[in-house]
This record gives sequence, structure tokens and C-alpha cells, in this order.
Amino acid sequence: MKKFGGNIGYCIRPTERKKGYNKINLYLGLIEAQILGLQKVMLDCDVNNIASSKTMESLGGILERTEIDPYDGILTSIYWIDVPQSINKYKEEYQKYIK
Repeated sequence: MKKFGGNIGYCIRPTERKKGYNKINLYLGLIEAQILGLQKVMLDCDVNNIASSKTMESLGGILERTEIDPYDGILTSIYWIDVPQSINKYKEEYQKYIK
């Protein structure tokens, strides 16, 4: 898990994609990570999953590396997000969706 996989996983069902829910999901995951005391989180995705890459980057994700995951043989992008920085930066945009 320290090389691949990451701290947060999320999925949107196909009929609900391209509606911005993934960003809200990730923001909620960052809030939970903060509650757990994590300062940085790692996330990964298949390099062909452009939507996931854009979601991670849109919430401050920094691409660390791209390499083949030995578990499944898929070329994978590894991102890191600074939790407090991302939560503070995007609070106004996503807080309205949280009750």
C-alpha cells in the first residue's frame, strides 16, 4: 500500500459520471483523512483513466510517478495531495454539498 493503492478510493456509477460527483467524493475523503490525522494522502489510477487524473489534479494532486503496478501489470499514475491545503483551498467550492 505504500507504493500503490493509496489512502482514498472512490467510484461513481456510470450513469452518474460527468456531473462533478467525483470531486465531491474526493473532497469528503480528504475531510475523513484530516479527521484521521493524515497530512498527505496517496491516490493512484490507471494512466488511461483521464477523468480520475483530472479529479485528483483539480483538488491539488501532484503526480509523483508513473510506473507499472506489479499486482496487476497496469501502468499507474501515483498522486499525492496535501490534505489541509486542499481542504482549505477548496472549502468554499465543496462545503455547500456537506450537511
